[in-house]
Formats: sequence, C-alpha cells, structure tokens
Amino acid sequence: MTPKEHHRNTVLWLGAHKTGTTFLQSMLDLSQTSLKESGYEYLNLDEFRKKYTRPILYGGNHGSPHSPSGVNFIFDENIPNLVQHVLSRDGLYPNLADRSTKLASYFGFVKPHVFFGIRDYATFLPSLFCETLKSTSYKPFSEFYDPSINQLDWNDVIDRLRGAFPESEISIYAYESLRGNECTLLERVTGIPSGSFRLPKGKSRLGFSHEAVKSLHQLSKSRTVTFEDVFEAVRTFPKGKKWSSFNPFNADRVGELNTLYNEHLQCISSRADINFIDLRSEAAPRQSSENQ
Repeated sequence: MTPKEHHRNTVLWLGAHKTGTTFLQSMLDLSQTSLKESGYEYLNLDEFRKKYTRPILYGGNHGSPHSPSGVNFIFDENIPNLVQHVLSRDGLYPNLADRSTKLASYFGFVKPHVFFGIRDYATFLPSLFCETLKSTSYKPFSEFYDPSINQLDWNDVIDRLRGAFPESEISIYAYESLRGNECTLLERVTGIPSGSFRLPKGKSRLGFSHEAVKSLHQLSKSRTVTFEDVFEAVRTFPKGKKWSSFNPFNADRVGELNTLYNEHLQCISSRADINFIDLRSEAAPRQSSENQ
C-alpha cells in the first residue's frame, strides 16, 4: 500500500500529553518534504495552535481561525483538554468529545483516523503535574491529584473517542513501547517508510527532578511561586544522573497504580473496536522521547 492509499482517511492525533508527543511532532517538522510528497498537509504545532486550535476552541482574543487550506494531518494534544484540565471527577480528558469534534468539524473531517497514546499512571501523573507548573499557578501535587476524586482509566478515554468518532478507525499506542520505535510508529501512522523520518538533534529539554519540585514546595510555604522560580528550579536541579525524576508516590502506591494500569492495558489491547499498536517487539537502538 502506498502512503497516499494509506491515508484514505485524514489523521487526527490527539495526544495524550506526556506520551512522546513533542519529540514526534519535531520529527514530523523535519519530515515535511516526505509528508507533502505522500499527500499530507501538516502544520508545525505552534502555527497550528495559533491559526486553528485557539481560535476554534476559544475564540475571543484569539480571533477567527484561518481557512482549513487542505490540512489533513492534525497532531495537537491540547485539543482534547489543556494539561490542567486532564484530571477530573469524570475521568481523564472529560471534554475530549466536544472539543475534538468541534475542531474536526471545522476541517470537514468525516471519518478521520484517530491516534492516541496512553501511559502508565505512576509516571503519567507526576509528568503531567510538572507540565502544569510551566503554565499555571503553583499548587502542590496533593491538590493536583486526589485519588478519592480523580478517576483513572484509559478505557474511559477510548470510549469518549469512540463516541465522538463512531465510524473512525482508532489506533492506540503505549508510551512504554515507544522508546526507540518512534520512526516505526510514524510509519504506522503515515505509511511512509520509517527510514524517511529524521530524529531531532541537539540537547533534550530539561526535565523536572524530584529535588526541583521539592524546592518549589518548600518555597511556596514562604511566598508565591512564580514561573521564573519554576524554571530556575529546573535549571538548578535538572533531571538526570544526579537528580532523579519527580516521584510523589511510595513503593506501595506505585505498585497499585502499575497493577491498575496493567489491568486496563490488557483490556485495551483486546478491544475489538480499536487497533492497538504494539511496538514492544520492534526495539531499535535509537530513541529520545524518554524525557517527556
């Protein structure tokens, strides 16, 4: 099957946050020539959000959206929900259906091929929390995630996707199997040979270490934490060999979350209404989506 035959349906990639999206989007940016040659119209994320995501979903000061202009490949994890709104009493991504269908309708997508990444809860929650620190007022992790309130089940998210796009093909991948297989995943998405995709070069973004988050929590006891404080903490205590990634859970809670995720993952991988992309058997020697 040629790439052009492969994308008989348009592509709508909706996240999730913290599943390698930034790295994958960078790869697509570097592969614009191959995408165009294969019939895909894909915009850089910042440009897409400025021209479409914000105007369509929020309007107001964001103005009116640009003309669709033939765009047939959309990849923006902020479409279902912003990071600070992912968790809720109603589960993950509670506004996914309304927001996603509103944007898809603007482009005239009838049966887009929907892609979505999931991640184990024990690392997804801390990583998502750290992402909120970059754009929202500081609050401790205990106020961000409350296990007695916030429901966790990726199956519910997939149900929302299926309800929003009842006739679409839906493909799900797991972040844990992505490392080293980014090119393979993009081949699955586009039909373009994996060797056509280029890996971004240069240093990866600084990540939040446990020490960085702990320093912000300590600072919050004496004054308001600013965004400059947040970025200074990351620069001072970058995640790496010296400082491990932020982890608010004890070993027992990590075990509980992993058990829950594995149960949900088993259910997802056996669902008949989606395609589960299993990359675990296709390990490759190169990667770099792990810092997200």
